[in-house]
Amino acid sequence: MSRTLASAMIGLAISVSPVTAQSITDVSPSVQTLSGRLILTGSGFGATPGAVEIGGVDAPVAFWSDTKVRVYVPETAPLGGQDVVVTTPGPSNVATVNVTSRPAPTDRLLWRFVADDPYMLAQPAVALDGTVYATGIYGHLYALAPDGGLKWIRNVNAVRGPAVAADGTIYVGAGGGIRALDPDGNTLWTTPLQGSVMMGPNVGPDGKIYGACDLVSGPGTGTGAFILSPSGELLSSFPGPSIRGMVMPWEVSFTDEHWYVTSGMGGPVHGLYGIFAFNYDGTLDWEAGGLGQSRTTAAGLVGVNDPNGNSCVVYSDTGTEVWRRSLTDLGGVPDHPTIGPDGTFYVLIQSSRLHAIDTTGAVRWMVQPDATPIFPVVRPDNAMVITGGWTGFGIPHTLQAMDPATGELLWSQDLDDVDGLRPLVWWYPEFSPDGNTVYAPTTGQTAGPDPWTHLYAVDTRLDPTSHPADLDGDGVVGFTDLLTLLASRGDCPPPCPADLDGDGAVGFADLLTMLAAWGAG
Repeated sequence: MSRTLASAMIGLAISVSPVTAQSITDVSPSVQTLSGRLILTGSGFGATPGAVEIGGVDAPVAFWSDTKVRVYVPETAPLGGQDVVVTTPGPSNVATVNVTSRPAPTDRLLWRFVADDPYMLAQPAVALDGTVYATGIYGHLYALAPDGGLKWIRNVNAVRGPAVAADGTIYVGAGGGIRALDPDGNTLWTTPLQGSVMMGPNVGPDGKIYGACDLVSGPGTGTGAFILSPSGELLSSFPGPSIRGMVMPWEVSFTDEHWYVTSGMGGPVHGLYGIFAFNYDGTLDWEAGGLGQSRTTAAGLVGVNDPNGNSCVVYSDTGTEVWRRSLTDLGGVPDHPTIGPDGTFYVLIQSSRLHAIDTTGAVRWMVQPDATPIFPVVRPDNAMVITGGWTGFGIPHTLQAMDPATGELLWSQDLDDVDGLRPLVWWYPEFSPDGNTVYAPTTGQTAGPDPWTHLYAVDTRLDPTSHPADLDGDGVVGFTDLLTLLASRGDCPPPCPADLDGDGAVGFADLLTMLAAWGAG
């Protein structure tokens, strides 16, 4: 063989199958949608997270090890067969994946997102522009567009939150402190705190950040209940109460006069459990019996379960009991409370029966549907109560809606059955600014090497086939809808049906959307 021919053959071999330190041996699945998760297996990827390109576009990275990488198909990736390359470290050999569009909505299910976590133990947060933020138990923070497209992922050890401010800043409790990120996912600041963040962070009506930390070593140690400025400065710290042992992601609640935290240890007066009312300067005003998630009303009341007396109770802003309902005669222990815009208190008994209690403490109705209700939330316009639904074994779990006046089932949406695994709503869902969509976190695959769970977006409208611009619900976009839109011009905080683009104001863009839908049903 001539020297020239041998050199040419060696060059050809190198260009077709380069020898690299990083090698992709499998891509699963071989067909995936935009914003869908891919699992790359191989060798030599390294222990430090690097970068992957799919179709020449950087892919959001969720997990990285020397032999496995989990990434997401970029929302902007081209469709069809696309190259998959580990670029840093690298480049690796070239693998392929067939990229397809995300599926169209079916029934009420608008979209589902597969998270790289076994479950989501926190209520999602929705920004004024409709961006949905959610955290997973492995510390991921996800940002998704209103249509379910993945914007970005950050692995920030987010164990509490998220909360989002009016300017779009996102706050999470990350281990021993609070982290703030901008809408692009860049860290703005971190503030270390003493003790694990156990409640919050939540954005108060004044734009400051509120929460509470666990004890460090004994009574009076650690940051306790705290207030941060929007720039991360610690403004106030109250070392007690302890919220030790509270593993659920309860949120701070607010009225005009107070912000509230609940405790698993309580105070000296109220035994094991307590609710604490703080002034906005960080001083403690009053405390009373209570545990779990507190809920407030526009009238300045705060409601909470009180296991000290197996009851649910509503307090005034001064700590006086407005009413207390013993639940012993209702046959169980209270759980998962929420309060509607009209002051109705919804509570589960024995985690199976949903009770609606009116503003006098009288039971309005009780339902025990086929799917056991869990984690109730009320649409901002009081049109429906939405809960997760546990169906037992063998059939998909649900998301379901009841009539606030009667408890009648309005609709039910089955969730998935993925190879025998059935995601279950695992914490309180959250609504879009207009109330027409609810976002439900779930638990999914908690065992195995590649855990996952789903975040669901479900249409809450009574008639999901109607056009959003049909504001009066008469089946057609017409003159009365236009009058409603014009009457709502300017700033329009949610719920605001006329704010069709969800930007917090009714303006020219909303008018154009309505005119484009003129005559539609």
